[in-house]
Amino acid sequence: MRRLNAQPEKRQSALEQNRIANGKALEQIDYDIVRLRRSLGRRARLIGIEPAETRDTLQDELDHDLKLQPMQAASNQKQEDLRVQQLPQIQSQLQKLQEDLKITHGKLDNLTVRAPVAGRVTSMDLKVGENRNRGERFAEITPDTGDKLSAAVDEYYLQQVRAGQIATVEISDRQYSLKVTRVYPRVKDGMFTVDLAFLEGTPQGLLPGQTVQGKLSLGADTLTFTMPAGAFLERTGGDWIFVLDPDGSIAHRRTIKLGRRNADQVEILGGLSAGEKVLTSDYSGLERIDRVELER
Repeated sequence: MRRLNAQPEKRQSALEQNRIANGKALEQIDYDIVRLRRSLGRRARLIGIEPAETRDTLQDELDHDLKLQPMQAASNQKQEDLRVQQLPQIQSQLQKLQEDLKITHGKLDNLTVRAPVAGRVTSMDLKVGENRNRGERFAEITPDTGDKLSAAVDEYYLQQVRAGQIATVEISDRQYSLKVTRVYPRVKDGMFTVDLAFLEGTPQGLLPGQTVQGKLSLGADTLTFTMPAGAFLERTGGDWIFVLDPDGSIAHRRTIKLGRRNADQVEILGGLSAGEKVLTSDYSGLERIDRVELER
C-alpha cells in the first residue's frame, strides 16, 4: 500500500507561520521607532536637567531600529515572493495527495467484505491467517425474511409435490399449518428437499436448526392397502419382497407393486393380499435368493 506524505501541508503551514512572524517583527520595529522618537522629543526640553547618557541610549536604539526597518521589510518581501511562488506547487502536491488518498480508500474498500443481502450469519468457514480469493464463499447469511422449514421427501413423490400444498407440524403439543414455497428437484440419496413457510407466523421458541415432525398432504384421503415400511426397500426398490408361507417356515420371493409411501408405511398396488405376512428387514446378501428358510 502506498504511504502518503503530509510534508506539503507542513510546508504550507510553515510558510504561513513565517509570514505572520515576519509581519509581527516589522510591526514591532515600526512601533519601537515611533515610541523612541516620541521619547526623544519629550526629553529635548530636559537638556541640562536629564543626564545625556539617557538621551544617547534612546538615540542609539532609534538609530538601530531605523537600520533594521528596511532590512526587515526587504526580507519580508523576498520571503513573501518566495511563498507566493511556492504556493501553486504546494497546492498541486496537496491535490495529488488527495487523489492518492482516494485511491487508498478505494483499496481499503476492496478489502472490506460486504454481504449481498442483510441478514444473520448462520455459518462461517474461516481460519486465522487464511487467504481467500475474490468471489470465494466463506460464510452463509440468512435474510431476515422469517423462519422456514426444510423437509426431505422421498424421490417417489417428486412428481406429486407442488408449491402451495399444505403441511402440518407439531411443536410443543400444538399443530401449525405450513405451505410449500419451493421444491428443489435435485435428488440425493433417494430424497429431494422442499421449503415450507408458516401460514400464521413463526411459533415462539422455535430455534434455528431445530427438527420437528410433520405431514405433507398430497391429496384427499382415500382408502388404500398399506404395509409398514422397512429396510428391504433399500435393496429391492419396492419391486419385490419375501412372502411367508402359511406355516411361517419358508419365505418366497414375489414381485410386487408399490405406490405412495412415507417414513412409516407404503401403499400396495399389487402382488400382495390382505393378511399375508412378509419380511421387511434388511435384504443385504439376498438379492439373488428366491427362497428363505426360517429357523425357529
